[in-house]
Amino acid sequence: NDFEELGGLLLASGEEPGYRPVGPVKTDTDYAGIAAEDNLSADVLHDAGFVGLVSRELNGRAGVGVTSIVLFRSAQGAATYAGALNTGLEANLAGAGPRRFDVPDVPGAFGYTATFDGQHVGNVVWVEGSCVLTVGNQSDGALPPALNTGAQRWHDRMNGMCPVPGITGSP
Repeated sequence: NDFEELGGLLLASGEEPGYRPVGPVKTDTDYAGIAAEDNLSADVLHDAGFVGLVSRELNGRAGVGVTSIVLFRSAQGAATYAGALNTGLEANLAGAGPRRFDVPDVPGAFGYTATFDGQHVGNVVWVEGSCVLTVGNQSDGALPPALNTGAQRWHDRMNGMCPVPGITGSP
């Protein structure tokens, strides 16, 4: 599937305070590798109908980050993957001390912070249509307000439509 056009839907400049997209849009269709990064069984992504991932780095005054979209063949597949990430969060990130935070303006979203090798990170994850969206930052610890604002603005722009009609990788 040609899903590279989803790169144009990633978090845009001005949506997350203090961060902006930089560099090229990257794509990945290796569901087993993505599952391993998420500490999930590869079967979770395969069975959910994984199509591919598009991502782009973010740069900000407080650190770096990433914006990504994982495309599935159906909204149910996206919900299954996001649910596996959410329910397995504490177990999968046990060594990183995950702490959840509320994301009040994005329905179904979950946010968390963790510490990897002394680096503070935060992510907000949610489902839009048949996609799982993530915005994440590595920063000084003041993460949830900027992440919540970025997630809310991105969610408002997406309006539940992912992928948008006309994208060639649409399920």
